[in-house]
Amino acid sequence: GDCVIMKPGFGAYTRPNGSGNGVAALSRSMDGTGWGSSTCVRQDVGGVFDFARSSSGPGATGTGAVTYIPFGRDAVSFAAYRAAGSPVTTLTRAQLSTLYKGGTASSITVSGVKIIACGIQAGSGTGSFWNGRTTASTTQDTDATTVCRNAVTAAAISGAQPDGRLQENNGVQLKAAGDAVAALSGESNTQVIIGFSAGAFIAKSNGKGAPTPPAQVAIGAISDDNVAGGGANLGSPVTGTAPNLAPSSSFFGNTNFGRTIYNVVPSAVIDDAAPNATKGLFVGSTSAVCSATATLQQFGFLPATDCGATTARTSARAGQDNA
Repeated sequence: GDCVIMKPGFGAYTRPNGSGNGVAALSRSMDGTGWGSSTCVRQDVGGVFDFARSSSGPGATGTGAVTYIPFGRDAVSFAAYRAAGSPVTTLTRAQLSTLYKGGTASSITVSGVKIIACGIQAGSGTGSFWNGRTTASTTQDTDATTVCRNAVTAAAISGAQPDGRLQENNGVQLKAAGDAVAALSGESNTQVIIGFSAGAFIAKSNGKGAPTPPAQVAIGAISDDNVAGGGANLGSPVTGTAPNLAPSSSFFGNTNFGRTIYNVVPSAVIDDAAPNATKGLFVGSTSAVCSATATLQQFGFLPATDCGATTARTSARAGQDNA
């Protein structure tokens, strides 16, 4: 991440990159200890952060120092790019699992097209969620994405991580990675895929975020949502065409590939008896965020049915580094 200064009197520290790192940085803001990285010395960030945003839930819940407040519904599928022509855009969950659990230099072949996986940056909530859909462990994901990561590193793709993983939900980087793979000996027809937030794909394609996915990068359809087969055909997570893409309510509502997204705040702020700006912004179905359904949909999400609820709580997140 970049070294940034958030307010006068604070030294430069690493901008949190991904949901996990964002919640960790919020936790260090709460306890007044350091946050940083190998490139930015840890700095005291006590009181710097008011909230974090998370694309994954708190896991085990109960009482705890941080509260995960739902505000929207997203979905995750795969984004696809093939330098040699149109990519394969429909896969089953079983095919994805086979790909991501297939070991070093793993691949699958569909309709005569070899498909390999690219990796999402460490600390990404989308990356963690995607591993859950493919049922791959972190180690298996690392092994399966070896060819793509090595190609990315060799090509020195701008914005990619030192280990060759790509920034989450970045179609420009995926195309660059696919071009780098296609330039390898014997890989000219190879397609690359990566887990991708459908909400982010919608928003960026509609001009509500950056970077815009290149026209050759497609969001994939899931034809069977069960790893063992016999599951539901979800189709595409999006409807319409850019710049008027919209979420598919059935895909976003699916229990396997849909997900709730959260704003994460200190529980003490929520429990304060006095009114405060944070509660007005996030808490309850009539809060400012929950009332802004039109804006929410512009950014590719559907409203959460439990928007503004404060029952999902867990411990502060460990970690002092953006890694």
